[in-house]
Amino acid sequence: MPKRKITEVDIAASREVCNTPKTRRKLNTTLLTRSAESSDALIERLNTLSTSDLLANYVDTRRLHSQARRLQDDERSADAFTITLYNPTRDLEPLDYDAMFEACFSLISLTSSSAYRASAQGWHPQKKKDEMREQDMRYLIVNSPNTPRPEETGDFFYETIGCDSLTPTHRRKMIDRHWTKRVMGFLSFMLTHEAGLLVLYIYEIHLRPELQGLGIGTHLLKLAHSIAENVGLEKTMLTVFRSNTRGRVLYEKCGFAEDECSPKKIYLRSGKVKKADYVIMSKTVVFADDSEDFPFQTHGNAVQDAISTNKYP
Repeated sequence: MPKRKITEVDIAASREVCNTPKTRRKLNTTLLTRSAESSDALIERLNTLSTSDLLANYVDTRRLHSQARRLQDDERSADAFTITLYNPTRDLEPLDYDAMFEACFSLISLTSSSAYRASAQGWHPQKKKDEMREQDMRYLIVNSPNTPRPEETGDFFYETIGCDSLTPTHRRKMIDRHWTKRVMGFLSFMLTHEAGLLVLYIYEIHLRPELQGLGIGTHLLKLAHSIAENVGLEKTMLTVFRSNTRGRVLYEKCGFAEDECSPKKIYLRSGKVKKADYVIMSKTVVFADDSEDFPFQTHGNAVQDAISTNKYP
């Protein structure tokens, strides 16, 4: 589908709908930027941003905190969690880089490998790991409140693992344990094109079983969508297995619906209807008022965040 240029008529029409001062400033800036810059150039520019620049310009850092309340009908509880944004390729040293990916892959394997095996795609660990390591992939890591982030450990942790008395194997095991404890969940995304549109595509979102149903998945989804809004994209998109009914209900509660590019039903001559085993869902960006409150205090609900999604199931 050809890309349609943003015109002054579009901006004027948008003003009729979004008529608060803060929204008008944000909308005008975004539309004018996109009209003066090709979509390819915009995506390339955004993907070359360092994590610190992305945080400074496009992320409300207050949203990097989430608190899950104790469920009244359950003994489970969760403390306040912090969320760290990474582009692992640029932000992490080799040992941390490998350990973070292994911790994230372990979560995917734990929560979703059975769904992959039951699908037409099948379960291919190396293919999944290669996808996870794509250069422009960014990660929102849910940090354990009891394990400090590497940048907060000071020199003590790295002095310890750098000790001459440690063998390389022991050093690697210490770093692996550090990341395994730290990564309680994650959402990975890429700023890209899809069907001619500028989108934030969510590749993966996974939580440890003990954190499912506490609202943390909802918080991650809203945080990712807010980034899409702030950088001026058109949609947030994801793919989910049809078998993941709880995940699909959660996405719908967060405003996602089946996208027009999702595979359609195929009607066979025999009368049978064939469906793809996955659904592409999307949420259109709406330029909301900057003063809109964001729910830092989240809580569990009837739909657990037992979610697994990837761009290509």
